[in-house]
Amino acid sequence: MTDSEPAPPDVNRSEPAPPGLDPEAPIDPSAVVALVQEIVRDPWPTSEAEREYLFDRLNLTVAAWREAQNPHIVGTEQHFLTDPPIAGPVLCTWVLDDSAFVQIYLQLRFDAAPPSPETTACFDEIRRQFTELYGEPEIPWHGQRGLRRMWDANGLELDVHYGNDARSSLMVSVSDGVLAALTAQEETPT
Repeated sequence: MTDSEPAPPDVNRSEPAPPGLDPEAPIDPSAVVALVQEIVRDPWPTSEAEREYLFDRLNLTVAAWREAQNPHIVGTEQHFLTDPPIAGPVLCTWVLDDSAFVQIYLQLRFDAAPPSPETTACFDEIRRQFTELYGEPEIPWHGQRGLRRMWDANGLELDVHYGNDARSSLMVSVSDGVLAALTAQEETPT
């Protein structure tokens, strides 16, 4: 490492993990649903100021030690880690694609060996509450293995994916459906 290179993040830091990263805490499905309801309450942010306002309103913060890990680049997307106001093993990212804010993504449960009864119960309860709030899933999905459900929530895509193959995992994302469709069209080879 030269003097001009930044020091790598200290993975042996002494500060405690931020709330939401305690792998021993149970996830409250109602807290996940409440966070998603707040995300979809208003139209999707179209500017950095609107995104910052949304994150302030949701209490989505970025711990100082995460700053060194941001962003993670995938193609044209920049993935930023943030700390959600939810207890339990929750990883939260938000995504920019060509400078457009396109998604908030929550990954819940990282169990090593399937099937996980806790993950299944969490999925079932989140699915039940979303169906109660937004009706039966409307948006078809044909692709990845696992149970996937998608809803239209205030013009936004609400996607819940439960995988119980190699390991139990549960993911919830909210995205701007119009931006997601445009991105998908741009990535489709002609």
